[in-house]
Amino acid sequence: MKVMLLFPPNWTPTMPHLALPTLTAFLRRHGVEVIQRDLNLEIFDDILTEEYMRNVMHQLRMRYGAKQAAAHKNQHRNTQSPPAEVLQWAFGQGSQLAHQVEQAKAVMRSANFFDGPQGLRAFKTVVECLELASLPFYPANLHLQSYQAAGPVDSSQALLKLVRDRETNIFLDYFRQGVIADIVREQPDVVGISIPSMPQMLAGMTLAHLIKEAGLPC
Repeated sequence: MKVMLLFPPNWTPTMPHLALPTLTAFLRRHGVEVIQRDLNLEIFDDILTEEYMRNVMHQLRMRYGAKQAAAHKNQHRNTQSPPAEVLQWAFGQGSQLAHQVEQAKAVMRSANFFDGPQGLRAFKTVVECLELASLPFYPANLHLQSYQAAGPVDSSQALLKLVRDRETNIFLDYFRQGVIADIVREQPDVVGISIPSMPQMLAGMTLAHLIKEAGLPC
C-alpha cells in the first residue's frame, strides 16, 4: 500500500505540526510506503521568490492599472477590489520587494536571522511580500500566522463556492498545477489531508475538491 499524507496551508512555518511525521513513522514501521508533503512550507517557499512576486505585479498592473481599472470594475462587479491606498503602496513598493524577497528568505533560514536589525528587516520584507501576493485574491489574505478566506470556512455552503472560486482562492491553481499532478504520477492508494486548524480548512477542502474533480481513485 502507498499512502500520501498532505499538510495544507496555513500554519506557522516556524513551528511545524508533528501529527503527520508521527503518523508517517508509525506507518513506515509497519511496512507502509508513505509520501509526506508539507504543502504549507512549499507554498511559502514558492511564493517568496522574485519570479512569483514579479508575476503578482504583472497581474496587479493588468487588473488595476489606470487604463484597466474601469474595464475591470465593469467586468468583475461581484468581486471586491483592494483599497486605493493599498494598490498605491503595491505599485510603489512591489518591484523593490520582488528584488529583496529571496535575500530576506535566505536570512530567515540562516543564523543571520538572530542578528536583530537584519532579522527584523527580513521578517518585515516577508510579511509585506505575502501581503502583496494576496492582493490578486483580495479580500483573501495569506500571511505567516494564518489565512483569511474571502468567506466563512465554517459553512459548508460557503466552502463549496470558495473551493471553486479562482478570483479569491490562492490555492486552487497552485494545487492544480502542483500536488494534483504529483498525485496522478505517484498513484497512491490513500491520500490523507491533515487539518488541525481552521485557517487550513479552505486549502484542505480545495485539495479534496481537486482530487475528486480529477477522478483520482484514492
